[in-house]
Amino acid sequence: MSGIDAEHNEIIFEIEVANLLHSMTTTNDNFVHLKLVRKDVDLQPVRMWNMFNPPNIGSPSVSVYMPTLKTLQKMITSIKIMGAKHELRANTKGELKMDAVLEQAKINVYINDLSNLTTTVATGTSGNTNEAPAQFHVVRLNLKQFHNFFNLIPYTFNKILMRIFDNRVVNFIINEADCQLIFYMGGLNVD
Repeated sequence: MSGIDAEHNEIIFEIEVANLLHSMTTTNDNFVHLKLVRKDVDLQPVRMWNMFNPPNIGSPSVSVYMPTLKTLQKMITSIKIMGAKHELRANTKGELKMDAVLEQAKINVYINDLSNLTTTVATGTSGNTNEAPAQFHVVRLNLKQFHNFFNLIPYTFNKILMRIFDNRVVNFIINEADCQLIFYMGGLNVD
């Protein structure tokens, strides 16, 4: 049983005890206090979940599966510590570049052989049928938001799909057996 019970002014949800204990930083043997805050999030009853549609922002330029979460979190944390500007670049060959620009240096992390979901030029359904597969699509991100998002994801989520919409938006999709998380992040203006 889960959802919103307006009659009793309650929000009901189920969570496995192991997951709850894992997510708590401190525990008290006698009490567990949960506070649900309704700031910028509209809660939808379960019966309405199938009516929600994500925003229509067009077709992605490129879609690739990210490297393992543990590796990704270490790279993002290292780049954040340096205080760098951050860009993600990916192409339809399954290559990913993470660029970090410092005051006196530029660091490029290059990852290849990633699974690619972008439709091939042969099918005629990709975003730009005239582009070369090696052409990189770029989006500049707010590093703090990017870092916070990836540090909140548990290691049990292995496959994260990243879709770049050139210079505008990137979204990350996590599909698991019992849930789906879609996270949109707006790109920053490229100088």
